[in-house]
Amino acid sequence: MARLTAAGKQKLYRDRLKNNPEKYEENKRKHREHYHKVKRLAKDFSPKERQQANLIWKLRQREYRKRRKNLQSIIDVTPPSSPLPRVQDIQAVHQPPPAPPVSNASRGRERKK
Repeated sequence: MARLTAAGKQKLYRDRLKNNPEKYEENKRKHREHYHKVKRLAKDFSPKERQQANLIWKLRQREYRKRRKNLQSIIDVTPPSSPLPRVQDIQAVHQPPPAPPVSNASRGRERKK
């Protein structure tokens, strides 16, 4: 059997975990507790941390608004899509007209003896 990559090992572990509902719920509970233990709310920040967080939020919001405005301007400038052509129209355009038959004599060529 081929060696498993780290991603493959993780997938197998998660699949085994999901097959056992008690262990799966226990793991979810532990993850949730750890998240709430580590998570810090803005109201618990020190004044210096609060100032830095506000600056970061302000810059993120500014970038978000700029991206949204640019996207809207592109949408406004782009013309509406034209309807798709029918298959018959495409075939009629791409077929060259039949050429009239031309003989060698009319082109000035002599027949090889």
